[in-house]
Amino acid sequence: SLLLLTLALRPQGLLSSAIQIKEEMAEAVSDKLQSLRLTWVDGSRILAGVIIVLACGLYLPSTLLTTTVFAGIDALVVLGMVMLTGYAGQLSLGQGTFMMVGGYASGYLTLTLGWPPSAALILGAALAGCLAWALGRLIFRLRGYYLSMASLCVLLIMLNFARELAWITGGPNGLPGIPPFSIPGYAFVSE
Repeated sequence: SLLLLTLALRPQGLLSSAIQIKEEMAEAVSDKLQSLRLTWVDGSRILAGVIIVLACGLYLPSTLLTTTVFAGIDALVVLGMVMLTGYAGQLSLGQGTFMMVGGYASGYLTLTLGWPPSAALILGAALAGCLAWALGRLIFRLRGYYLSMASLCVLLIMLNFARELAWITGGPNGLPGIPPFSIPGYAFVSE
């Protein structure tokens, strides 16, 4: 509550004056984002990466495959950090919040309410996106260390909610018994 009150009343922080973004920094970010156009070489690299990932799924032993799956999940989170840190010049530590919200929403809808996995996945992603937008409107008024600490606080608050709201999240044990993801005609029952 104190964090949210401070963010609402003094977004520039308790001990500093309002921080203004310099026009040069805004132009540099704009230039970096405009240079992100994909070429046919980029497309061929993406296609090669997809083929390698599919081959890993077919030929790796289960232990290595499990490690590869978790590395891929972590890579998705890191991509979000790269966009924010590398291109916007800000350090945010709260990406796990949105990954957690999307995963728990999808798991809860599938396990408890009996939703089809595809619909639960879409709604979980939409819920995480809406939460990210709402918190972003508040937190991205901050810069520098204030942004880092506020995003870390959001992550710690959400971790506490996940632990304490066991009737939704399963508490420290998670949500056991979620049915495997499936699309019409195929169920993903193995790693």
